[in-house]
This record gives sequence, C-alpha cells and structure tokens, in this order.
Amino acid sequence: MKDVNLNLIRTFCLIYEHQGISRAADELHLTQPTVSYSLKQLRKAFNDQLFYRDRGLLHPTPRAQKVYPDLRAALDLIEGTEISGSGFDPATSKSEFRLMLSDIGEAVFLPFIQSLFEQQAPLAQLRIESLDVAKVPDKLASGEIDAAVQTPHFYSDDVERAVIYRDVYVVVASIDHPRIQGSISLEQMSTERFMRIQSSLGHDGPENLLLKAGWRIQTGVMGARLTSVPGVVMRSDLLGIIPAAVIDVMGWAGRVQVLPIPMETEPLEVSLLSRVKRRRTPAQKWFIGMVKEAMEDMPPSPDLEAFQHR
Repeated sequence: MKDVNLNLIRTFCLIYEHQGISRAADELHLTQPTVSYSLKQLRKAFNDQLFYRDRGLLHPTPRAQKVYPDLRAALDLIEGTEISGSGFDPATSKSEFRLMLSDIGEAVFLPFIQSLFEQQAPLAQLRIESLDVAKVPDKLASGEIDAAVQTPHFYSDDVERAVIYRDVYVVVASIDHPRIQGSISLEQMSTERFMRIQSSLGHDGPENLLLKAGWRIQTGVMGARLTSVPGVVMRSDLLGIIPAAVIDVMGWAGRVQVLPIPMETEPLEVSLLSRVKRRRTPAQKWFIGMVKEAMEDMPPSPDLEAFQHR
C-alpha cells in the first residue's frame, strides 16, 4: 500500500465502477495503455489480481470488493476537501449533475427542479437517468449519480433519505367501465385485470399490501411507464393503480374514474436519496439543497378525500 498514491486510488475506483479500462481512461483523460500500466502497479501493490475479465467486463476479485468502499470513501473525502479549498459557485460552474428519476418524476418533479437549476446554475448541465431502484445505492456510492428521487425505502449507512413529497395511490378506471362505477371492492380488484408496472420503478407497494391480505390482482398488460396507465385505462376495461398526482399532471382529471383503494394503505412518500453529508462534495451539497428548494414550489400533496368524489 505504501506505493499506492492518489492517482492510483482514483484509477482503481473508476475501473471498479465502470468495469473496464476504456471508460475509466476516458474519465481520467488518459490513454488506455496508461491506465493498464496503472492497473499493473495496483496489482503489484495489493499482491492480488483485483479484476478478472468475463464477457467483456472487468469484475472485482474478493480482495477488490473488500477494499473498494474504504478507498472510495477516502477519495471522496480528499476530492471534497480539494473542491472546498477552491470553492464552488453554481453561477459559474459548468459541471454536469446526474439525477435518477422515474417517468413520473420527470413528469411531476423535473419541471420545478429544472427551472430552479437553470436560475442558479445557468452554465451547468442536468442529466436525467432512468430510475432503477436496485441500482441507486451503488450508483450513489460510486458517484455515477448525484441524487435519486424514488418511493421505495431502503436503509444504508452511506445514503441519506429526505422526504420531499407525499402522495396517495388510487385506482383508475375508464369513465364508462361496464362493471366499475363510483367505487371498487377488494373482490372486484381480484377479478378485474390491471395494467401493472415493472417493479424496478418501485410502485408495487399497494400490490404487496394486497398480497399480504390474501388478494392478488390479475395482469392484463405489464408496462414500463406509470404515465402510460391513464391512457390505456381510458380506452379499455383494464384498471390501474397510480399516484394521484399523475392524474392532474397528465390532464386526466374528469376523463377517468379515480377510486380509493378499498383498504388502509400507507401514504406514498417520495424521497430524495443522496450520499450522507460527510461524503458529499460542495457541488453535491449545493445540488441537494437546490432540489429540496425546488420541491417547495410544488403544489400541495393531493388529498385522498378530493379524489373520492371526482
């Protein structure tokens, strides 16, 4: 380890995160032979292969998996200190910030976030990545994204969760549905078919509650975007379960039936996930604060009572 300097630590972390030399070299602005030589030095210093190639990717050995979290944390601390010394000014920054959002997040929250982002950091760029809840912890830890907005809860010592919006799940049906009018029972939910959404978006909470209570919903369509549910429902006998905010944002109020789920459910909490404060760079500290400030301009969370009588 005495021969491992900061540049080698940075190289190790990027090879680990990108699973390859090419993308690591691009980020380091170095040639691939230079990064390959650095990897040889790392292997000698750690007396371990560190990475092995399989199907075109470099996969970490157990030794690399063990040392990566500590090396990444140390690198973040050092880089954060370096940036702190020079200061961070969003007004002049040309940095790129990466935010993970679902399609709902893009439709409901992104307009407010982008508006304030452009006001405070007019020269910077905001890149949106499609939400995959299973990848959020690793992408935050590696620095591949700066923040994520999602509903599922998970707990990690390295990730901070802040609730930024509250919503409710509702059942939607077409206005002229032949069997559902004005309300829905659990028995009806178990016999009707639904447009369901892939679990990677994290909106399967109501379905899981139904399963625990002994009820299962039937699949008519398995979709990839929540925002497509109202349109499909309006033109078919399929039902959907979506956050109430989608109804107004997509302009579907009055065009579909909006029905309360016929069982007690927990409020839907939308959370902003980020690195814990001690691991954030000054730029990330600004970005997290900006997103929270932008959410303060959001309309009030929907009231379930209001939807029950539409």
